[in-house]
Amino acid sequence: MSIVSAPDRQTAMRALPFPLPAAILLAALALAPLAPASARDSGWVHLDYSQVRLVSAQSGVGSGTRVRLGLQIRMRAGFKTYWRSPGDAGIPPRLDWSGSSNLTRAEVRWPAPQRFVLAGFNTFGYAEEVVLPIDAELDRPGRPLAASLRLVYGVCRDICVLGEADLALTVPAGEDAASGHAGLVAWYRARVPSRRHADVDISRVQIVREGGSRVLDIAARARGGTGFDRPDIIVEGLEGV
Repeated sequence: MSIVSAPDRQTAMRALPFPLPAAILLAALALAPLAPASARDSGWVHLDYSQVRLVSAQSGVGSGTRVRLGLQIRMRAGFKTYWRSPGDAGIPPRLDWSGSSNLTRAEVRWPAPQRFVLAGFNTFGYAEEVVLPIDAELDRPGRPLAASLRLVYGVCRDICVLGEADLALTVPAGEDAASGHAGLVAWYRARVPSRRHADVDISRVQIVREGGSRVLDIAARARGGTGFDRPDIIVEGLEGV
């Protein structure tokens, strides 16, 4: 399968005038095999502190209405990027697919983020490596997908810089067999929170008053009787709040 490489205008970086916290989560790519030369991807776009690429988990679009893609962000040691709701500070990734062909919409599946705490600020994101699984919905099933992504995202350690990249990938017509990136995308897709497969039962969620403050009170039980190991709760509000 042929691919469309990223355009010449690939990157632009500029520093933002505020410090943001950092921590190390894991380097998950080490658990996945390297993709063979025939694997479907856009090729890496290299920035000062990170590199990004768009990958396909399948070799062809098949006969269905969706194609499984992944946005891979790899950062230098000590750097992180942000979840869809970054918390007290940070820059959520912004994805623009308007240049694509045969794409109705692209739905990002967000793996569970890590909490970073520094100087009383709480932010949420991923350290050093993440793949965002993407369900690309086709306008014309069975026809090739030409995915064109304009990506803007933050990469942070002591300060935060803004990364911009243009990524392009063609998935041709044909059998939707697994590509060399299928295992990588599946590994991160398994870390996307799901009510149906959750290992937690939540029996109560309410807001109560304690003194002059409002407190979110949650009653939860771990399935299987194993209990919790350092539980954490991430509360996500409405977009823009």
